[in-house]
Amino acid sequence: MFALALLLLVATVTGAEGPSDNAEDPLLRHLEDVDDVIILNTDGKKFKTVEFSHLKHATGEFSSGVTCQSCHHTQEDDSSPDGCNECHDLGGDADEKKTKKRYAHKKGLAFPMDSNQEEISCVSCHKALNKLLAAGEREGEKAPSKCTQCHVKNK
Repeated sequence: MFALALLLLVATVTGAEGPSDNAEDPLLRHLEDVDDVIILNTDGKKFKTVEFSHLKHATGEFSSGVTCQSCHHTQEDDSSPDGCNECHDLGGDADEKKTKKRYAHKKGLAFPMDSNQEEISCVSCHKALNKLLAAGEREGEKAPSKCTQCHVKNK
């Protein structure tokens, strides 16, 4: 017992951490079951597919203000969130009318989200992050905010 207490004291004083327990961290637990890169626009009719770096977005590499609920706006507590197309496919609960999905393309949404705001889109988030970058309130690279920065048009 004394040895365990001593080990904990040394770890606390030196800042050393034990092995990560993914069961205790909802984000890490969910990321274990999700591909690091998710392919979007899989029908590829007008534009080629888009490689979405889920891991970099989810771990805050692009912005520290991003949470799971930033995109998975229907997620409650730390339950496993649904993928975008669970609701945002044609005929799904989000009532998408065309293949150009609102979750990616809707403009004019605030990020971070306002208290009465229920959703965010890729374009709105990227534009907001670019404003922060221009104002010197964020570091890093400019986020893609024009169609052809993510999509390559099929010939």
